[in-house]
Amino acid sequence: MAALSVFVMAESNAQSFTFNMETIPFSRLHGDLQRLVRQLDHAVVVEVRALSPLPIEASPRRSYRLTFQNGRVLKGRVFLDAATAERAITLYHYLPGDHVPRIISHTGVAMLSAWADGNDVPVLAGDCEQASQFGRLHALIHQAAIPASLMEMYMRGLDEDIDALFDGLDYIRRHAGWDRHVTAELAAMARRHIPKDVNVVLIHGDFCAENAVVDGHRRVVLIDNEWINIGHQAYDLATTWYRWPMTKAERIAYLEAYQEIGDLSMFANHFRFWLMRALVKSALVRMKGNNPQSRVPLNALLALRDSGAAGRSYNEPKDLL
Repeated sequence: MAALSVFVMAESNAQSFTFNMETIPFSRLHGDLQRLVRQLDHAVVVEVRALSPLPIEASPRRSYRLTFQNGRVLKGRVFLDAATAERAITLYHYLPGDHVPRIISHTGVAMLSAWADGNDVPVLAGDCEQASQFGRLHALIHQAAIPASLMEMYMRGLDEDIDALFDGLDYIRRHAGWDRHVTAELAAMARRHIPKDVNVVLIHGDFCAENAVVDGHRRVVLIDNEWINIGHQAYDLATTWYRWPMTKAERIAYLEAYQEIGDLSMFANHFRFWLMRALVKSALVRMKGNNPQSRVPLNALLALRDSGAAGRSYNEPKDLL
């Protein structure tokens, strides 16, 4: 139970981003997004609100809440680059249609979609029924039938994840002021848990409470799907494990519901490697964006390292099922 509490306390900070809700003039929108709005019939925008969990200056990515004179509300998205936009929009159509907002139009690096009304997903609320719904939905995403041509186009090899993890640890050592022996211990732990095989599937990339709402019918709607890709199932599960704090009961409900449709064995057997991969990637994004929240994944990495040094469990899937 002690290991669980360390994890949950570290994770609870992961939800404390302050969302930038700045009202901005329409003229400041990216040109591609302006063009999409102007193509709509009788579209007069009366308010543009910038939405971002990271400081707006830290990334070219943007999302907006667009309110029109007739009362209509849409979401505008500007992707990181053209390649990200093409991949996300192509794969978006393979997400469960009842659980994502409808795409209205897209061009270049911009996309317009329906605005999803709903309530924020409460964190650490003890809602096991809701956790089960999310577990089944996550498994459903991983079971999507993707054409072989798209699988080949977007998938990457395990070697890329391995290299990215170790390169990321080196970056953290050089820029976070960590002693060399700390990252050496983490690297040694990662090497002990490197998987020999992977399950390549459609992944969400950031499946967590922050990126979902629950509508009036208690249906989960995924509102931020920018990072969908073809990737490793275990990595996607590890990202959720880190990004979404749950009580022990919620975590069990989520895992059991996932197992009704999907297989957790690759994730459970190589948990520490994939969790470390997710934590390192999150730390790099925040460190390079000068975001103070980089301490959250960095502290979680230190907790993971300490649990290994002491021979303690880190609230792993195999401990809960």
